[in-house]
Amino acid sequence: MACKTKCIKFEHILTDMDIQEIFGKYKLKSGESKKVTYNGLTISVIKEASGWWINSFHSESTEQKKGKFYLTGASDTLILSAALPSKPLVFKGNDLTVMQGQTIRFYIKIPLAVHVYHTKKLEKNKITEIIHTRLSDTWFGEPVGGEAAFSIGSEFSLSFDETEPAIFESICPISVTNDSEKPLELERLIIRAENLSLYQIKNKILTSLVKLNYKGKDALSTASYVTTRNLHGDKPQLISDPLSKNTDGTLKINFHFIRNIYKNI
Repeated sequence: MACKTKCIKFEHILTDMDIQEIFGKYKLKSGESKKVTYNGLTISVIKEASGWWINSFHSESTEQKKGKFYLTGASDTLILSAALPSKPLVFKGNDLTVMQGQTIRFYIKIPLAVHVYHTKKLEKNKITEIIHTRLSDTWFGEPVGGEAAFSIGSEFSLSFDETEPAIFESICPISVTNDSEKPLELERLIIRAENLSLYQIKNKILTSLVKLNYKGKDALSTASYVTTRNLHGDKPQLISDPLSKNTDGTLKINFHFIRNIYKNI
């Protein structure tokens, strides 16, 4: 997954087996083009003297001739980087209950996006974001004071080895400890994707471990985003740093219980 320079002169179509080859650094001269197709999505790039034409589409019928033009200057370098969704993710744990004093670890799958940079992988050089799988918008928290998020659904696995992500998905491990005096039904919990790193573990892409500590409805739960040796190994191969450097999970609510909204009905 390390960024390496690739000179592209002709159309290159990737199969599902070499999807990870999409990420990296590409050098194109003015007039050269690149087209990459993976799992139904095509990214098309044309280098101009002063910038880039960039287009993405899911079928040939929706292809535009060139897409959008981005004026970036004379740089001949384009970087494609794996990225997580741009908003927090809400998991509905309808089938999960954690008894008092117990810790559960489970795994969910998160679709990846592609962030496109010119010259160097810096936020100021980010050209665009290309979405492979669109997630549904949702709301987390109370009607007043909540926040916009994406819904990640309720699918989960209790085994890492049995979690099989699709071609363009990452695996997110989540650990929940119930330090309250009552059973915890995981109605809705939020995963702050901006705090997660991405790693390559063998042939899978793995996020940081999300560690949540639940202390009761009237207490603020805590969250941390870490690596562990048994999941990530001694020296995990980093693909992408977190988008946010603020990982203090005590500042925001991590759990929300739907029935609280209707308690007066």
